[in-house]
Amino acid sequence: MLAFVALWGLRLAVHLALRQRGAKEDTRYVSIMKGARGRNENLYALRMIYGLQGLLLWFVSMPLQWTAFRIHFDWLIVLGFVLVTIGILFEATGDEQLRAFVSDPTTNGTTLRHGLWRYTRHPNYFGDAVVWCGFYVVACSSGWGFLTILSPVAMLYLLTSLSGKPMLERKLTTTRAGYDDYVATTSSFIPWPPKQAK
Repeated sequence: MLAFVALWGLRLAVHLALRQRGAKEDTRYVSIMKGARGRNENLYALRMIYGLQGLLLWFVSMPLQWTAFRIHFDWLIVLGFVLVTIGILFEATGDEQLRAFVSDPTTNGTTLRHGLWRYTRHPNYFGDAVVWCGFYVVACSSGWGFLTILSPVAMLYLLTSLSGKPMLERKLTTTRAGYDDYVATTSSFIPWPPKQAK
């Protein structure tokens, strides 16, 4: 479990560090910090960004916490780690396809519509969701681990309905040509063959 968590976390950390190097601050955090309105910005950030993320981290990682104290092995562990591996590969492939697309000056201002992005508007978020569902399946292999079900549910909610997909799509609609058509023809989350444009 530790090896898979480390693989997932280190890959994502390196990807984000390289992507954000020299870039402006993430617009989502800029938007959150507007709520400070003259209050102490450090305390506001501690509460609204770091404190909230710390609480979410604790809650979402419940399957990992449960598994850390269990000594048991069965077929669900294998299934869980297969899901984690698929999720990491899906997320990494989507991130690499996006990196190559964004770094190509000929695609500036256009919408990525090939590779995994042809089948889902958010292959990186979908891969992340599969990773956390896989960790949950591993937790289900022992004792009462199935009770940690709200952790992957919370992660799915965050990715699809709160901080992931909705905030990013609001931005892309105004910055990427053809994005509205892309939304109309491409699955929002679960990979699926694209619809025909009307």
